Amino acid sequence: MSFFSSCPIRKVVTKNNPGQNNTMDRLAVEYVFAEAEEQPIDSAATNTVASTSPLPLLYRPDPKLRLPYPCISDDTEGIPAIASLEFPSFVTKIVDIGGGKFDSVSEWMSRKYSGKVEFKVMDPFNRSREHNQMVQDWILANDGVDAVTSVSVLNVIPTLADRMRHITLAYDVLRSPGVAYFKVWAGSWPKRGTGDFEIGIQSDGLQTFQANKWASAFLQEVASVFGPENVFADNNANCLVAVKGYSTTTSSKGTNWQQYLYQKLFF
Repeated sequence: MSFFSSCPIRKVVTKNNPGQNNTMDRLAVEYVFAEAEEQPIDSAATNTVASTSPLPLLYRPDPKLRLPYPCISDDTEGIPAIASLEFPSFVTKIVDIGGGKFDSVSEWMSRKYSGKVEFKVMDPFNRSREHNQMVQDWILANDGVDAVTSVSVLNVIPTLADRMRHITLAYDVLRSPGVAYFKVWAGSWPKRGTGDFEIGIQSDGLQTFQANKWASAFLQEVASVFGPENVFADNNANCLVAVKGYSTTTSSKGTNWQQYLYQKLFF
């Protein structure tokens, strides 16, 4: 889980607004996380344990709470977050933006897909500038990626402007067609899903933020970049799914997005 500012917000591109900056040219000359290095807030302290299993973590509510809250099955972190997704068959290159300091997810993905899918992680707080630049160069060399994952990032970004930078970066690095998955941790009981946010202080003086919102709370923001017809939120799956290169019938690679996403990804 990581919070950051990435590239400057560009003019939003939807199918009704075809104007677009040349993202690959920008990646060739700009380090996308330059602004993040000056920020007073991050969530690097939450990324302390490497996951080892694709099974969701189970959190039991505090027995001292007055109401009988249910256990939380958490698939918004590490391997369980990525394991909860089923990528379209054309996906061979994936970048996880804000994916933490551990390589356990990349290694699990390599085993699952027998090395046929490349999975890279970028993170301004948990990875070195050299590592992030290497991944940025990889994206540039491949003219983008087929899929982007964002795991528990939107919920730790306190400002709209910085969330829009994150969403815009996800859009920009995607090829067309491409698909982005935004996993969202809605918080713990009793604040889970209420929007009653929390701010903490790390030992290094930096702040942490937790929105305590459902995935659907971020729907309008993602839709403003990808287009309202190209995104849906599933609070049961703790996820927003957005597509680029959408067609209501069939995409250029033969994917009927509307049918595929609703029937395949979470069932």
